[in-house]
Amino acid sequence: MINIFIGGNTYMLREEIKALIPPSETFTNKWRWVKNTKSWQLKMEDTFLTDDFKTLLEEFAKQHDLSLQINEVITFTPKSINDYDSEAEYWEAFHKRNGRRYF
Repeated sequence: MINIFIGGNTYMLREEIKALIPPSETFTNKWRWVKNTKSWQLKMEDTFLTDDFKTLLEEFAKQHDLSLQINEVITFTPKSINDYDSEAEYWEAFHKRNGRRYF
């Protein structure tokens, strides 16, 4: 998963930013305004971030003097219950990972 942020003076460019999407028929996500960071955010899968789209974003940001951030979201995939020796060991690891007390 990739998060793309465009920040700066974007008020007059909001329609142009909304039009910046990867050239794929299966892409359905849209740009959204984030009040806290005062920037536009686009969430997308890794497969949609091609070199051409990345270049397009960089040129757009440079042309309009905007900041561009491309962040990769790292997710943790927990092990299956079948990977543990016992069910109790699985639940112990589960509660430890989630920071909850268990008895």
